[in-house]
Amino acid sequence: MSKMRPFILLLFLAPTISACVKKRENQTIQYLTAGNAKYWAEVMPYPVKKYMGLRFDLSGRCDRYSENMTDGKSKIRVKFASYDYSPKWAIIDDSTLNVVGLGKVRVEYLDENVMVLNQMQFKKTIVYLKAKDQSTELVVDTFGPSLRM
Repeated sequence: MSKMRPFILLLFLAPTISACVKKRENQTIQYLTAGNAKYWAEVMPYPVKKYMGLRFDLSGRCDRYSENMTDGKSKIRVKFASYDYSPKWAIIDDSTLNVVGLGKVRVEYLDENVMVLNQMQFKKTIVYLKAKDQSTELVVDTFGPSLRM
C-alpha cells in the first residue's frame, strides 16, 4: 500500500495542476485581447515620427501595424504589407508565445497595461504599452507595389 500512495497523490494533484495552467492561459488571453481585440504600442526611443505595434485578436489573429501622423493631429494605423501569410499568435506554454513577425517570445511580464516580451532568438527585450486609442481600425497599406503573389 505504501508504494501506491505516491500514485494516488499524483492522481489527485493532476486535475488541480491542469486547472491552474488553464486559468493562467485564460488570464494571458484576457490580458492580450481584452476579450475581443487589443492594440499594443511598442515603446521606442524619443523622438519618433512613427509608432509600431501589435493588435491581438481573440480569434488568434495578430496584425503588426505602424501608426503615422496624417496632418499633424490625426493618426492612421496601417497594417504592414507582407507576403501572404497567416497572421496568427498562439500560446505555446505558460510563458511562451508564438507571434507572427516576432517568432517565439517569452512573456517576461504581462498585465492589462504593460507587456514585456523577450525575443529569445535575437536576445532582444521589447516593451509594449496598451495603446491609448483602442477604437481606430487598421487600414491596408496601399502605397507602393503590392507584395502579394
